[in-house]
Amino acid sequence: MATRGRPPKKISNREQDEILRILNEQDNDILYTCSACKDKGYFLTEENEAVLCKCDKDKNLIRRYEDSNIPKIFFNKTLNSDWNLCQDAYGNDLGPNKIKKEKIFKIISKYIQLLAYMRGGYKIIYKKKNGTNQHYNSMILVGEVMSGKTLLASIIAQEATKNGLNVKFFEWSDLCIKLSDFSAKEEHTSLSEDFKNKDLIIIDGVSAYKINSGSFMIQLDRLCKLRINSGKMTIITCDKTYKNVDYGQGWKSLINDFFIINLPSPSNGE
Repeated sequence: MATRGRPPKKISNREQDEILRILNEQDNDILYTCSACKDKGYFLTEENEAVLCKCDKDKNLIRRYEDSNIPKIFFNKTLNSDWNLCQDAYGNDLGPNKIKKEKIFKIISKYIQLLAYMRGGYKIIYKKKNGTNQHYNSMILVGEVMSGKTLLASIIAQEATKNGLNVKFFEWSDLCIKLSDFSAKEEHTSLSEDFKNKDLIIIDGVSAYKINSGSFMIQLDRLCKLRINSGKMTIITCDKTYKNVDYGQGWKSLINDFFIINLPSPSNGE
C-alpha cells in the first residue's frame, strides 16, 4: 500500500510578506522586459508628468517599419554598422572596391542627412566630371546579388521613417502582379494614393520581366506620372538589365533624372 508523502509546509504571513518583498526588489530583472517603465510604456518625472518611455517609442517605430513594408531582415540595420568598408557580403577583402564602397558610404550618408530637406522640395547638387551639375532627390541602386542594394534601400527607408517621413517599400515582382490584374481596382486605387502622397517610395528588385499585360502597362504609366508630378523621392534597386526595360514613356520619364549608383560586385556573386 502506497504511503502518502508529507503535507506541504504552511507558509506564515510573515514569510509570505518576506517573499513578496524580495520579488518586488527583483521585479526589474524578473518580471519586466523594460526596467525603466515596468512595461507601462511611460514613466513619471519628479514633477509627476508622464513621459513616453524609449521602449514604447521603439515599439511604435517597429510598427511603422512594418506598415511601410520594409523587409524585416533589415530592421535596425544602419549605414555605420552594416555597410562593411573592409569586406564584401562573402567575407572577402574588397581590394580596389574599398574606395568605391567608401564613396558610396559618403553619398548615402549625405542623402540620409538631407531627407527632411528633400521632403520640402530640396534637391542634392552633384558635380559631374564634365563640370555640369545634376540636381536629384531620387536614386537608382544598381548591383548584382549580394551587392547590398536592398540593404542600403532599407537603411534609407528606416532613417526616413525616424525623421517622420511617410515611406512605402514595394517588391517589384509583387507590384507587377498587382498591376497586371485588371480586376484589382481597389489595389490600383491604393497604389495611386501611395505614389501620389508618400514622401519616399522604394521599388526593390526591378528586372526586365517580359509582361504581356495591357493592364500592367497602363497602370504602371499612370503610377509613374503620378510620382513625377508629386516631385517626391523615389529609390529603385535593380540589376544591370534595367537598361533593357521598356515599360513605356512614363517609366522612362520617371527615372530620367535619377542619380545612378553602381555597387561593386562581391567576389563570389552570381
